[in-house]
This record gives sequence, structure tokens and C-alpha cells, in this order.
Amino acid sequence: MRTFITLMLAYSFSVAAHSASCFKEVNWTQCTRTEGVQTCSARYGKSNIRAYQGTGTLDAPLENIVSVFLDTKNYPKWQVDLKQVKIIREISPVGKQACQIERLENSFGTKPWVFRWTFWVPNAEFVYKALYQLSPDGQHFSLALKSDDNVNIPFTKGYQRGEVETCYQLQRNPDPKKTTITTELWVNLKNDIAPSKINASLTKWPNQVIQGLQKRLSEPATQKPTSLAQQFYQGCISSQ
Repeated sequence: MRTFITLMLAYSFSVAAHSASCFKEVNWTQCTRTEGVQTCSARYGKSNIRAYQGTGTLDAPLENIVSVFLDTKNYPKWQVDLKQVKIIREISPVGKQACQIERLENSFGTKPWVFRWTFWVPNAEFVYKALYQLSPDGQHFSLALKSDDNVNIPFTKGYQRGEVETCYQLQRNPDPKKTTITTELWVNLKNDIAPSKINASLTKWPNQVIQGLQKRLSEPATQKPTSLAQQFYQGCISSQ
């Protein structure tokens, strides 16, 4: 019994250590719970565009979810309003730094659902650095995406380049077949759309992402870790 309590306290401390918001000095409010996902929002910086957060549980081992996150080619299979993700450059590929992968990526999305019939609103694209990190004990994984305006990447015809800041945090549960996920998003489409309408388009995003991930994780192709994810895990854990 004492051993079990010790393990649970260690797990609780680990979750607390890793579950802090990626968005600094943000007060998450207006929280609701729908279909097992808690969704909150908050003012972020000086913008009237709100940031959004979702927390839930995925019925899959952490390794399988890491595989899905490393598989950028198939992001449109679970990411809402996403058409394509391109890896522009491997800044720090697998094996260069233990427990970390860094890429420069370019994503292309369709119009959010509230703008689908607003023909003057263009589709959105984003250029950002993507930082994939695994804790040395293999219990926690995070992915942080942050726009980088200092790279000389040509604009894509028919797309409006926006600004995005997104993060995902995954924590292995005591039940190894379950994983806690927290995702956070702030996006500026950099057009003439009123912030209130952008906020309306993002309110369902956390729930849609977590549900999309769960659906993707139930497919046969994601039932075991990919070779890239295994290489990432082995390189990280063996470095300690």
C-alpha cells in the first residue's frame, strides 16, 4: 500500500511539473467540459484574439502518440482545417541532440468553418519552428510550434500567412495504455477579420484536435510505434 501511494505521489508530481501552461502569464478562464475534454480560453498579450486550451485523455500509449506527432505527412488525417504540412529544413534531426528534434515547417490550412462561405477570406499558411522534446525518462513529450518571421520563405499564392503559437503536452498515465494531453493555441490570421469572429472559429479547436487524435490512434496504422519514434526514444533514454 505504501509503495502504491509513493508511486501515485511521484506521478502527481511529474504531471504537475510538466502540465504548466506553455503560455506564460495567462489566466485560463471560461472553462467548459464537453465529451471528456476541458476547454478554456484566455486573453493573450495585447491582442484581442484569445488563446485556447484543451485537456483530455487519449486511449493510447505515449509511444504511439509520439509516432503520430512525428508523422507530419499524415497530420491532415486528424488536424481540423489542415491540408498539408511541409518540412522545410531539419534544424536538429533525430540523433543530433538526444531527446530533441527541431524543424522548420510550413503548414497550409483551409478556411475555418465560420468563414467557409466568406469568399474574400483566403486560406491560411504558417511558417514556424517546431520543437519536439522527450523527457529523459520517456514519460513526457511536448511539441511547441512558434512562428518565425526571420526566415526567407516565399509566400504561397492564394494563402494569407498568419502567426501561430501552439503547444502539445503529453504525459503517460499510471495506466500505460492511456495518456493525458494538454494542447494550447493562439493564432493571428493577419487579415481584416474581426477578432471576435476569429475567436468564434477557434472555440471548438481543442475538442476537435483531441477527438481527431483519438480517431487517428484507433486506426490500424497507428497501433505500434514507427521506426522514427523508436529511434527517438532509444536515443533519448540511452543518452542518460
